[in-house]
Amino acid sequence: MKTFAGLLVVVLTVMAAPWAASAQTPAPAAAPAAPTGPLSPSELFADRRLMAEVSPSGRYLALAQRVVSKDRLVVIDLQTRSRTEVFNDPRFDLATIHEIIWKGDDRLVFVQSAFSPKRAKDGDLVIKREKFGNMSTVAEGEFRFLYSIARTGGEPTKLPAPIKGELGPADAVKLRGNSFHVINGLPNDDRHLLVVRGSYWGGGYWPYRDWLDLLKLDVVTGALEVVEKGGAGTRNWEIDERDGHAILRFDANGQRGGWRVMARQAAGGDWGLLFTIRERDMEVMPELEILGSTDKPGSVYVAVDAKDRTLGDTRELRRFDFVTKAMGERVWAHPKYDLSGIVRNDDGTVAAVCYWAEVYRCDYLDPTRAKEMAAVDRFFEGERSVRPVSQSRDGTVQVLAVSGPDEPGSLYLFDRKAGTVNLLGAQWPKLAPDRLGVVKTWRWTAKDGADVGGYLTTPPPLLKTSGPLPLIVLPHGGPEARDYFDFDRLAQGFAARGYLVFQPNFRGSGGFGARFAEQGYGQWGLRMQDDVVDGVEALIKSGQVDPARICIVGASYGGYVALQGGARRPDLFKCVVSRAGLSDLARSQKWEGETFETDSPRYKYWLKSVGDPKVDAAKLAAASPVTYAASYQPPVLLMHGANDWNVPIEQSQIMEKALKKAGKTVTLSEYPGGHSGWGEVQEAKALTEMLVFVDKYIGQKK
Repeated sequence: MKTFAGLLVVVLTVMAAPWAASAQTPAPAAAPAAPTGPLSPSELFADRRLMAEVSPSGRYLALAQRVVSKDRLVVIDLQTRSRTEVFNDPRFDLATIHEIIWKGDDRLVFVQSAFSPKRAKDGDLVIKREKFGNMSTVAEGEFRFLYSIARTGGEPTKLPAPIKGELGPADAVKLRGNSFHVINGLPNDDRHLLVVRGSYWGGGYWPYRDWLDLLKLDVVTGALEVVEKGGAGTRNWEIDERDGHAILRFDANGQRGGWRVMARQAAGGDWGLLFTIRERDMEVMPELEILGSTDKPGSVYVAVDAKDRTLGDTRELRRFDFVTKAMGERVWAHPKYDLSGIVRNDDGTVAAVCYWAEVYRCDYLDPTRAKEMAAVDRFFEGERSVRPVSQSRDGTVQVLAVSGPDEPGSLYLFDRKAGTVNLLGAQWPKLAPDRLGVVKTWRWTAKDGADVGGYLTTPPPLLKTSGPLPLIVLPHGGPEARDYFDFDRLAQGFAARGYLVFQPNFRGSGGFGARFAEQGYGQWGLRMQDDVVDGVEALIKSGQVDPARICIVGASYGGYVALQGGARRPDLFKCVVSRAGLSDLARSQKWEGETFETDSPRYKYWLKSVGDPKVDAAKLAAASPVTYAASYQPPVLLMHGANDWNVPIEQSQIMEKALKKAGKTVTLSEYPGGHSGWGEVQEAKALTEMLVFVDKYIGQKK
């Protein structure tokens, strides 16, 4: 037991200990012994084992607990401490609960995907390669279910009620078939959900017929009612949770995946065009991010770049008015870090503003709430990211997701009235702290005098490494992204193999305000590259790194940094791994213009960030790794998703062809999927391939 400066008492208990099993539910079997030894790639990319949602009153807690390969739905009465197993699907070998929604205190709705997989003779799952999509799946029998069930258990209701001739089998809806997706849980309506019928693809829901209607679903009877008719291009909706009416409609714009954002002030009013933007423009340069409805009708909260830099240059919180199409006054901004998200009260006002410092923080605006959360943060010694993921209607009971460098994720229950924070359990229990690398911040001075920072992950103590270590340099993508003082599977995968891992937040990274990001404009292969190299040289000088054993590994923009590092500093980098990295900047800019049009915000951003292929041709050639193929020295592993629409696989193919022509050592591995999110199986396979490759060139000395 630990006291938070007299404010909170924390009791750290595993869920199995305090909650007695109910009479009708047998106690779970004893957990297997915790694994020991270095982590494997499959363990690092294993499924989540726990999720939790608190009921509106705060009395009940719903848990999805994984036992072997199946999630079970369990409800805990926090007053009586009784435990009831509500649902455990007996029909499938593999079952995952993706979402839990309370409808009042007496009913639950949940989404489950379940599998009847083929197995090889050795018992392993047979994996099939998807022709489309961003991951591989187990072969055969993949189903998606939307269920409603009483808090006390019993026979679940399949949602929605079967529609003859449309949904196929009454007991299942195929994942890529006629699926229904929850758009809004309607927290103030204990009977209904808002759903759409379609397939999720590329940031929106793509209907099976001509439009995407917004449907109200009765969770007791399964009846559906059309509450909003979509247009021919409607792909998504934004809901005002106070009264449940749609306030924004996202319509596909043309053939290139953009949006026409339609808005209206009140339910039943006319829709009007708010603005037009291409979908992938929003991914690359989100100048305006919609965060949700406000306490004022006809407006939404948005995160936007600073307009008046005399007040600071970080991303700020504002209201955007539908009627006047005007941006309101700044609501909040951090002096150093960009806004990352908000927590809203039931009335639409802002409860907390969130941002990434070293860890993720949410600053509550109410002084009492702020004091409480500061106490929680002190308990974790400022080294954990704490995110509220579920709360009762009055906010007195919350589920907190906690993560950190040696903590991939645990759930805690915060009870404001009792003044306690109880550990519910680990989401990835096999990833115990003693099996993980130790992360610390690292700062260095660039050659031009700039102060630059990043992170170092040292091997787990159980490996008992000493002296200068082999180094993996792991630059992030973006480039306007950043690394955090948080759990990183790739960094931990290399650290578990005995490597020191360096993650630099070079100039041009995002999250630290506009000026820091803009220092990377036009600096591909120059200042941004130099910051990485300067950090490596500072590590060598500090005595932590064996200078003869350094490899550089990156994805997306980080893959470009890796390729360019091998091109320009072959004396430093002994091998290179590039996942979806750019190799020919002029060709990439040409593709951007052809694919997304030269007048698009996306293309204009890349002109600013990379350069103009006509005006800056010589500069782009000098900054392109393929230019140096004839003199390239380090062996190269290229990895790319076949369906990548951010960086086409052509970029890796260009590099492979040039290196092979020059007689260099290069391998190109093609993976099913897109730019990222390859799924657990393929991610584990990719990490294994990278480990074998770097071990060959800078592994332990024989």
